Amino acid sequence: MGEAVELDFLTVEEAAEALRLQPVTIRLWIRKGKLPAYHAGRRVLLRRADVAAMVCPGLPGGHGGGDLRGGR
Repeated sequence: MGEAVELDFLTVEEAAEALRLQPVTIRLWIRKGKLPAYHAGRRVLLRRADVAAMVCPGLPGGHGGGDLRGGR
């Protein structure tokens, strides 16, 4: 996967760390349909904007909550 694409997505573990939650909570949100997930082989990927929307659901595009930019 290219670097630009990877910057737009988080793994379950990265999302959990960014939100200070356990990965099991992120997986539960995925299973319940609260958080869209994309599968790339065995990897489960989450769009940064979707994860941000879980923090601040009222903001357009999910921006403004938490620092989900990553430091790559």
